[in-house]
Amino acid sequence: MELLSILLMMLNDVAAFEAKLDLFAQQLQEGNFTHFPVRLSQVTEPASFSPSIYCAYLRAQKDYFSSPFMDIKYLKSVLAFTGNPFACDIQATSVACGNLLCNTYPALIHCAVKILTCFGSTYLCESAFSAMGIIKSKKRSLLTDRHLTDCLRAATSEQQPDLKLLVKRMQTQISH
Repeated sequence: MELLSILLMMLNDVAAFEAKLDLFAQQLQEGNFTHFPVRLSQVTEPASFSPSIYCAYLRAQKDYFSSPFMDIKYLKSVLAFTGNPFACDIQATSVACGNLLCNTYPALIHCAVKILTCFGSTYLCESAFSAMGIIKSKKRSLLTDRHLTDCLRAATSEQQPDLKLLVKRMQTQISH
C-alpha cells in the first residue's frame, strides 16, 4: 500500500503543479506580478505590457507537462479507492460496498489488479536496478551471478532480520 500512496502523492503533485501554472497565467493576464518580481522590474509601463505571449507559453507548458499523465489521471479515483476505500466518495467512483463490489464491478476489480501489478512491478524493477548499481561498484564488479542474485534479494526484500534472535542463537567460538 505504501507504493500506492506514493503514486497518489505523485499525482497530487502533478495536479498542484498544473494548478500553479494556471494561477501564474491568470495572474499575468490580470497584470499581477507577485510571482514574477524580475519581470515586474523590467516592465516600465504596465499598460504597454502584453501578457498573452507569456500566458500562451504557460498554457503550452501545462499541456506538454500533462500529456504523459493523462492515462493515469483517468484512473485517479480508482487508485484512491484501491488505496483507501473508506476515504473515497463511493458515489463519485461508482463503487458499491461489500460483496456487491466483486459481483457488480468485475471490470473495476480487474482494473485495480492491473494497476497495482503494473506499478508494483515497475517499482520492484527500479529498486532492483538501483540496488544493483550500488552493489556492482568498481571494486565489486566481479561478483558471480549467484552472489549478485543473493545480494539483490537481500537488498530488495522487505523482511527485516531479527538481529537479537540471530545473535542469541549464534554459537561463540571458544578460544583455544
